[in-house]
Amino acid sequence: MQLQFIARHGADNAYEISGEIVNGFDLSGFPNDAKFIPNETTLAAGIVGVKRIDGELRVTLIQSGMPYECEPTNGQHNWAESDWIDAANYDPAQCYIVATSAPEGAEYVKRDDGWTVVLPKPELEPEQEEAV
Repeated sequence: MQLQFIARHGADNAYEISGEIVNGFDLSGFPNDAKFIPNETTLAAGIVGVKRIDGELRVTLIQSGMPYECEPTNGQHNWAESDWIDAANYDPAQCYIVATSAPEGAEYVKRDDGWTVVLPKPELEPEQEEAV
């Protein structure tokens, strides 16, 4: 099974994935070329898209993308979908959505409500720390 993530604010989910089961939803019976129509239950589980192409299941899930926390782009929240990954490689502690307007050197950070980007604080030399 392949996974892709899209950004939606306030809808961050941790996913339990086993075979073709995502957060308790058994998708193994989803047929080739069928149309998936999300409903309240699937959306609450973070599942927004399902398709099977040539026998391979592809599932689109939600990760929460929050406004950026770094100058000069504070407050921006431009996020793009992830590349497809193998479900066996899914790590709930990793950000898969892509910050498209983050400044160079920005790092992804998980907050309670989702993912943001921040600029790392420069490390001070010992003599600089004493002056602070």
